[in-house]
Amino acid sequence: AMFKKIIKKIKRGTPEISKTILFNVPESNIAEYLSNIQNKFCEVEIGSYPFMNKKNKGVNIVLKGKNKHKIKKVEDEIKNMVKLL
Repeated sequence: AMFKKIIKKIKRGTPEISKTILFNVPESNIAEYLSNIQNKFCEVEIGSYPFMNKKNKGVNIVLKGKNKHKIKKVEDEIKNMVKLL
C-alpha cells in the first residue's frame, strides 16, 4: 500500500526513443559521414554496430533520443547519404 502511494509521486522523465536502421554496406564506408551527422545533431545519439554474415557485410545504425522528430531528421539524412554512395 505504501509503495503505491510513493510510486504515484515519483516524477517520470521523457522516455527515450530508439530506432534501428540496417544497411548492407561496410561500416567503414559510412563512418566519416555518420560522424558528421552526429556533430550536426548532437541531441540524437548515433551508434553503429557492424556485422558480417556469409553473404554481406553491413551495419546496424541505432538512433536514440527523446524527440521523435529529430530522430526522423537524422534517419532521413543517413538514408539520403547512403543513397549517394
